[in-house]
Amino acid sequence: MFKELAPYVITATVIICALIAIKIKKEDILTIDGIFAVAGFMLGLFITSLNLIYSNKTTT
Repeated sequence: MFKELAPYVITATVIICALIAIKIKKEDILTIDGIFAVAGFMLGLFITSLNLIYSNKTTT
């Protein structure tokens, strides 16, 4: 069931994060906390996409 819903959940998450990112000030992102938050978000997207690619290749 997760395999069918995963692209929709990821898309909704990216849209929500983009809406939040629009309201964040540039000065807040350039702090050490902001840098780690952005890096963590990007790493999470990367790991999730790898998981989806791997799970799709093994089940087909």
